[in-house]
Amino acid sequence: MMRSLLVTLLLSSTALGFVPVMPIARAPFGVLKADAVVEEEATEAPAAPKFKASFAKGELAGINRKIAKAEAASFSAVAKEIESQIADKSGRNFLSKARRRLSNKAKDLGIDFDASSWGTGAKCVESRRAKQDAYVKAKIEELAAAAEEEKEEEPAEEEAPAEE
Repeated sequence: MMRSLLVTLLLSSTALGFVPVMPIARAPFGVLKADAVVEEEATEAPAAPKFKASFAKGELAGINRKIAKAEAASFSAVAKEIESQIADKSGRNFLSKARRRLSNKAKDLGIDFDASSWGTGAKCVESRRAKQDAYVKAKIEELAAAAEEEKEEEPAEEEAPAEE
């Protein structure tokens, strides 16, 4: 009796004793298929494909080296060269890091560098910019509709005091 209780406690205390059981598919006549896992149906539509950075191995390090080795005389040429390399291949994170590195390097060299306009034509920011433009247009339309409603309500309010 004690031995079976001890075995039960030891088996339930193993790592597998507390693992949640995955739903398994049932074959006809109630026989279980251990290798078939039930897949839940996807209710959401597939998302649009995201931009994927496509740099060759070591190319990002080369870009960072160019920024680090840039001198005051060749800084603008290096910035333009890097921008052309990054425009089609870079992701948003690397673009912002390169922008920050160039800005810091320009500050160290005593050069004026407009980081806000550098790299604005990159593919990785196009979808984000399109979403932002759509949002701004929708807000402008909402404000215009609210202004029209206020204009329609104002004449009705002005006529009410005239009747008294």
